[in-house]
Amino acid sequence: MKALIPVIILITAAAGLAQRPTPRPTPKPTPKAAAKAATKPTPKPTPKPTTRPTPRVDENAEWEKTLEIEDTFERIDAVEKFVAKFPRTEKLTEAQKTLAELYIGAGNLRLSERSNAAALELYKKAAAAAPEPIPDNLFNEGFAPLPQELFFRGEQKAALELASVIEARVKNDPQRLLRLAEFYLTIENGGESKRVALEVIARDGASAAGYQLLGLANRMDFLLEESAAAFEMAAERDPRSTAARRGLAEAKRSLGKADEAAEIYRSILKDEPENIGAETGLVLAMMEAGKAAEAETALNDLLAKTPGNVILMGNAAYIYAARGDAEKAEQMARRAIAAEPRFIWSHIALGRALMLQGRPVEAERTLLAARRYGNFPTLVYEIASARAAAGFYREAAEELATAFTIEDGLLRTRLGGRISQTDRSFTELVGPERRASIFTPSPADSKENAALLAALLKFNNSLNDEAVSDDSLADAAAVFTAGSDAMRSHRKIFAASQMLERRRAAAKATEFARDAVSSLDAALNVPDAWAAILASELYEPRRAVLQRGEFLNTPDVPRSTLSAILRGRVEDLIGWGNLELENKDEAVLRLRRAVGVLPADSAWWRQSMWRLGTALAVAGKDDEALDTYVKSYRSAGTNAFRYKTIAALYSRIKGSLEGLDELIGPDPSPQVAAAEPTATPTPAETPTETPTEEPEPNASPEPEKSPEKDEEKLPEPESKATPTPEPSPTAEPTPTPEAKAPEPKAPENVEPCKVMLDEEDIVLKRGRRSAMITLRTEDHRDVSDADAVSQAPEDLAVSRWMTPSTLKDKAAFVISTSGIRTGDFEIEFRLPCGRKKLKVTIE
Repeated sequence: MKALIPVIILITAAAGLAQRPTPRPTPKPTPKAAAKAATKPTPKPTPKPTTRPTPRVDENAEWEKTLEIEDTFERIDAVEKFVAKFPRTEKLTEAQKTLAELYIGAGNLRLSERSNAAALELYKKAAAAAPEPIPDNLFNEGFAPLPQELFFRGEQKAALELASVIEARVKNDPQRLLRLAEFYLTIENGGESKRVALEVIARDGASAAGYQLLGLANRMDFLLEESAAAFEMAAERDPRSTAARRGLAEAKRSLGKADEAAEIYRSILKDEPENIGAETGLVLAMMEAGKAAEAETALNDLLAKTPGNVILMGNAAYIYAARGDAEKAEQMARRAIAAEPRFIWSHIALGRALMLQGRPVEAERTLLAARRYGNFPTLVYEIASARAAAGFYREAAEELATAFTIEDGLLRTRLGGRISQTDRSFTELVGPERRASIFTPSPADSKENAALLAALLKFNNSLNDEAVSDDSLADAAAVFTAGSDAMRSHRKIFAASQMLERRRAAAKATEFARDAVSSLDAALNVPDAWAAILASELYEPRRAVLQRGEFLNTPDVPRSTLSAILRGRVEDLIGWGNLELENKDEAVLRLRRAVGVLPADSAWWRQSMWRLGTALAVAGKDDEALDTYVKSYRSAGTNAFRYKTIAALYSRIKGSLEGLDELIGPDPSPQVAAAEPTATPTPAETPTETPTEEPEPNASPEPEKSPEKDEEKLPEPESKATPTPEPSPTAEPTPTPEAKAPEPKAPENVEPCKVMLDEEDIVLKRGRRSAMITLRTEDHRDVSDADAVSQAPEDLAVSRWMTPSTLKDKAAFVISTSGIRTGDFEIEFRLPCGRKKLKVTIE
């Protein structure tokens, strides 16, 4: 461009000359004018002003000044000004590198202050300011770690955005793309890892590292065949690459080609005899190939050399479990967990070993401990398997529902929480997680267990879906309860109780209960029989303690008691079903049998006694019904629903409510808690919504509906609180007066005590969530007579939970919310010697 400037000037000048008019000739001066001009003095020339030259700025000195500035942000300003002032300086690359480093340092400072958005902007400025090409140390130590740092600080979107910005600066450098791909592998983003791998391969088709990255990306997305093909390509391009050969061997194992994998491991060991990873893989490949004796010797030798080899121990434990060798599986899994508890597959192997030995409750506890270190569909399935094996069917179904769906027999989940997968078998559905993680092709599961859990999930979905017909629900229940194993009676009892609670398919539910009678002896002999028998009553307290990360220890229950509960529950279910089917005489007969068999004053006895009262009332035997209702009510404690039922029947028999208070105490409803009831409850005092648990008081009691959850689910709830009717969900919530519970009379000469709770305040979620609170005194007194009263029992119920008679210095209470109102509430725990208030927040 500079060469064109003189030519342009000449052309312009020529054009100007061509257009200028011809000058006129200058006339000669006259003699007189010439003489006058000659007499004038010649003016002196005006001297031109002199200008001093601008002194040359020393850029080296300027640069040194910027380096002396200590404050990071002031130095950034100084370096930016230096670059603007000296755009052609020889120090430009150094200045750009320094500026990028300063931006990164400033971003780190903002990140430490939790100003993550500001940090991201500074990191992006650093990427823009860095020289081209970016120096190795600046990329490896400065830029490469930044996306991961942002990601694990909760800024996932920002991390991916920054990775994209950095990638744009190094897109033509395969080695740096590979370095950046480590971030995508770390966050288990198989899609981005695969994209970068393909870009590397497109720029360098001979890159073994590019194909190795592609193999890892495919494995991360559970594409095991594709992963093996990529590792094959990597090994072809670099036959001496240990990483490529080891990746290929692992891929072969995951596809069930253990012998081929073993040969590859041997080739690695030929070059590197001390390669522990290859030795570990070889031992596991031999185990998977069925070479038991050779593998056992190699396993023991390697463990002697590497006693902390958790990968070897955890994988070997799972292989033992898959082969049914429970003893070795348990031994090896426990060693692995002791060495490194964060390897989840060791817990899964131990859980399977315990289930093989008939210890499902212990297996559940082991698997729940693993959840501290991660969660994915396989672990969800394993926990559900343990719960189903123990007879905790409701909890197993709820666990499955957190990660799986089923529709038309097709199961669906997201492997690794990311990749959608479908199959008709649980074993095949979650299998890719196992094969991509520990490369073991054979599951420690059984087809029978997988089919059972699929049937349970379908039954649970049908049960909770009102659009599913009763016939379809009965069909789903029939599939779930089918079989001739010892647990079949427990499945039939569970299915029958769930269907009757929802008042659905009563005839089929009654049939299930009848069928259960024939195999009750076998049901008593299953492993952890107490869990299956007490499952419905343990549901709420177990859920409460599990939400707090704890585990509920249940005291030993004598076999005779378990037998009475099991046989009594079956009679109760048959009676309940006949009550729903309006077979009054059969209902009364069966319910009489139930209360005659069940342990007196237990939760099961109280519930059956109440149902018997309902059946007697429906049969027209009012006097006997009243007596039965009263026995159940007195045993269970105050309950507003049941009080009104008794009051209606009492009024019909006696003609008034006179004497009712002496019989069962005052009306516990909040509206009349502080007053003496003098008449039949008015409509204003009657619940606006028919409860699902109790019949409304009327002249002819109908067959009762599903029992109230808080009472049904808690064995021995010595409740002193006052559960009240839930308001209609469509009505505007109104403040409820505080219930005035009777004050306990303090015995004379009782020394005051300090009442202590294991929590000062708790938070519950809406939707009948629960928590368990333990009470004691500072000096460990007997607290057998402890009770509790809720400020607002219609919103927050509190019930005494049974504790072993040997633990008299502790009392447990279960607190549950109705899910109607939110806010802050109080529960007061009381002893003759002192009191303690607990703040409960319902969200």
